[in-house]
Amino acid sequence: MKRTTSLGSLTAAAPALALMAAACGQPSPTLVGRVDRALVSEPSGFDALSYDGQVDLRINGYPASVFVDEDGSFATDGLPTGRVEIAIAGNGISGTLVVEDVAPGELLEIDVSAGRNHLSIRLVRRQPASVDPWGEDGRTIHISGHHQVVHLPPGTVSQDLVVEGHHITVVGPGNGYCSGWDRTVLTGDLRVRGHHITFVNVSPEGSVHIEGHHTRFVRSCGKKWWKKPKGDDDRWDD
Repeated sequence: MKRTTSLGSLTAAAPALALMAAACGQPSPTLVGRVDRALVSEPSGFDALSYDGQVDLRINGYPASVFVDEDGSFATDGLPTGRVEIAIAGNGISGTLVVEDVAPGELLEIDVSAGRNHLSIRLVRRQPASVDPWGEDGRTIHISGHHQVVHLPPGTVSQDLVVEGHHITVVGPGNGYCSGWDRTVLTGDLRVRGHHITFVNVSPEGSVHIEGHHTRFVRSCGKKWWKKPKGDDDRWDD
């Protein structure tokens, strides 16, 4: 079956965004966000931002609905390059953030919190895609370094994956749902050593070993082992 470029989490009403982002076969920019924990824990506040576990937002005026994880995290890919306007609204409160000169494969990370009469959308991280960040040795793929964004292709990765360093984000393609071929599935072992390492739209199905702290899985589907309670030192196996 011929594979086509995914529209990411954007709705069918916005094909132009994905086409712009997919130019020259480069990965599209990715947005990762987190809703304030207070808004998640307070039903009245959470309802102002979401409906049935989704956050309603607009990217350059086009609607994009994404699901919110239990910790308030959400993600969407298929963003355009250039000027990106991120707007979130609900129940009379709203907020907007504009980011200029967004490049293919770039990561935008935001925090969303509520003020008295508006939503505050804060850009907490902006990271370009890394170039050739990994090495391969037989059955193992190594990703190492600091402050990197690594894009994985769709499909099944049968090799073991080792991620070492800090502030590394590993991104797979995704349509916002836990189905379809257009996502990355890891069937080998996953070993993580370091801190502030995030996986977005990556589904680990093999064994998982983590040493470090602040390891996050956003829209990763698959097994729910990452729901285990973890302290500041995330040292555990599945």
